[in-house]
Amino acid sequence: MNLFPAYSHSFYNIKDYAFQGVAYGTEGILVTSWDDDGETLFGPNWFGVAIAGESAWKGGKTDLGGLKRRFSKALLGLDSSKIGDAIQLLADTNVYS
Repeated sequence: MNLFPAYSHSFYNIKDYAFQGVAYGTEGILVTSWDDDGETLFGPNWFGVAIAGESAWKGGKTDLGGLKRRFSKALLGLDSSKIGDAIQLLADTNVYS
């Protein structure tokens, strides 16, 4: 069980899917959030939505540092990556064995 989305892995997976999609001529990507069991809140997933949107828009050529800054700016008007950095720290609490 994870307390926060596993962005440490999903960021690179989504970027690669989008990049491969462009290489093979797809017209878009579909990204899902598996919250339908009712045990989680959607709020923590907004960063994943931003990752997917930018990856699809840029064909997988997304810079994580730049995305964190833009997400912080869009969410709270902060011109820094503090919100994105905090999200990354929370995502890094996921332990896989």
